[in-house]
Amino acid sequence: ALPILDPRGLGRIWRIVPEKAKTRPAPNLTKLGSAELVPILAHSNSWHRETAQRLLVERADAAVVPALEALTRGEVALGRLHALWTLDGMGKSTWPVVEKALADADARVRNGAVRIAEGFLTGEGRNAVVARLIALSATEPDSQVQTQIALTLGECQDSKADQAMAAMASRVPDHPYLAEAILSGVKGRELELL
Repeated sequence: ALPILDPRGLGRIWRIVPEKAKTRPAPNLTKLGSAELVPILAHSNSWHRETAQRLLVERADAAVVPALEALTRGEVALGRLHALWTLDGMGKSTWPVVEKALADADARVRNGAVRIAEGFLTGEGRNAVVARLIALSATEPDSQVQTQIALTLGECQDSKADQAMAAMASRVPDHPYLAEAILSGVKGRELELL
């Protein structure tokens, strides 16, 4: 029989397991080198992926950038996504890597790539980024990615982007959040969009 404990002051995370359960100790990822952490970004356990990502971003080890870029083309979709966000967190994202991710087979990766693409809207390659996002807005089938595209195009402050958002609204009129996403990005330009 388990003793009855007063839970106050004992924290709020409880792990309930059978009495004779074998528990595994959590690995100490801080002892691993940066290069050893990169493949863990594709681990099946989210704690492993998120901890490896956090450690890589904190370390900002430029030596692992090629391995991270390679992982953005890997077999595991969540590994590709974590690699993209790790590069972004390290400030090492490049437009060719992000642009390739915009065409990924997995919607979660495309969604992340659209969000990361916002960082390239202020650079000299801005026109290429806007053109690619506009092209994507015409073909993207996933509703979450469509919403992110609308939010990102709203950040462009560009009449062609506004026209692309209007075309998206016409193409998918039953999308539950698209109109709100578009309106949030055209503040001050609503009449022009209409």
